[in-house]
Amino acid sequence: MTTDDTAPVPTNTFADLLPAIEAVTYLAKTHPTLPAPYTVLGQGAVIDLQAHTPDAFEAWRAALQIPPAAVELHAYDEDAWLQTSTVIRGVPLLLMGYGLPISVGEARLEQDSGSTPTTTTAIVYSLSDLADGAA
Repeated sequence: MTTDDTAPVPTNTFADLLPAIEAVTYLAKTHPTLPAPYTVLGQGAVIDLQAHTPDAFEAWRAALQIPPAAVELHAYDEDAWLQTSTVIRGVPLLLMGYGLPISVGEARLEQDSGSTPTTTTAIVYSLSDLADGAA
């Protein structure tokens, strides 16, 4: 047993991000007209794309050929967002969408309706439901 409670120092190097950098470059070249998301490259070569509108999220979801059924609605504290993931050129990519036209309360009501197990904070949500204003 150890009493050292300091966090481990990451051993990743900047060069370890090359696969993610190359994947983001590929996305920029193949989808130059899509809205620019807030982009984070994480340790372990992970790409995090954050779209600030539902339309931007939908444009990226369609371009990445992610099925609508693979999108989850998350609600936590005072925020609700869409989330899905895929792999681009061998690199995990997380796509999130903010600015939803529903309140956190509406998202939680949908979650509590029994459509998912109570152990999760996410539900699969139809993007057309959001566009129609149904919640």
